[in-house]
Amino acid sequence: MTKAKVSELIAQARALTEPDQVVALATSYGHHGVGVGHYCEFYIAPANRLVSAGHANRGRAIMQAGQDKGHITWLQRAAWEDFVKYTEKLLASNSTTNEEDRMFTDTKFMTAKDKELTLKAWRTFLKHGCQRKHFTKRLYHHLIQHCSFIAHYNIHGFHDHYFTDPNKTKRFISQFDTGESIEYGRATWWLTGEYEDINRAMCQVIGLYKADLYAECSSAEFKRDTGIITALMAKHGLANVLAVEAGYRFS
Repeated sequence: MTKAKVSELIAQARALTEPDQVVALATSYGHHGVGVGHYCEFYIAPANRLVSAGHANRGRAIMQAGQDKGHITWLQRAAWEDFVKYTEKLLASNSTTNEEDRMFTDTKFMTAKDKELTLKAWRTFLKHGCQRKHFTKRLYHHLIQHCSFIAHYNIHGFHDHYFTDPNKTKRFISQFDTGESIEYGRATWWLTGEYEDINRAMCQVIGLYKADLYAECSSAEFKRDTGIITALMAKHGLANVLAVEAGYRFS
């Protein structure tokens, strides 16, 4: 089969949206001289188009179908996931920029300029891993007054509560990831009304950072838990128990 014909077939695949359609096309033409190296392209072409249009899960379904069929290796799939991560981050960035560029509305207790400054403080806070020095009074007051969080006594208490325990940090992030309040029974009212513009913009901004923040929380949780386990085993003289059970001996 000529290179031109292969390119034509891949162009046909690019227009498809369903995994079974792509599998059928790749399988059909795989018996007519399409080289093994081109199999992956049959899946990547439509998957990339879907991801770029904001439909990452549909793209993943196509790639998974190709992997299940044996047309795509796990290594090719892993490399493709890097493209997805980059594209999702880029889409989130563009979406956030559009949200920030639109005109915020003045309210009785928060001007449009205040909203812009609050969103800027929010971005800085997330960008630097939710450190206390970046948790401003402006941001704190907005969270407890307009985002359905309680005060936790003061700004220091709020930060200590949510950002010294990785489990609680993940819960905090989840509110802006899912839109459901974590302190008021999964309520979504905080995304409506006078502060809908700023709060939805905050949800979009967190899309830039949530993957890294979730990963950092999981890493911190693992480090904390393994430290506790090690300390308890040492306290009770069980430091070598796991190794002994695995068949090792100690002098």
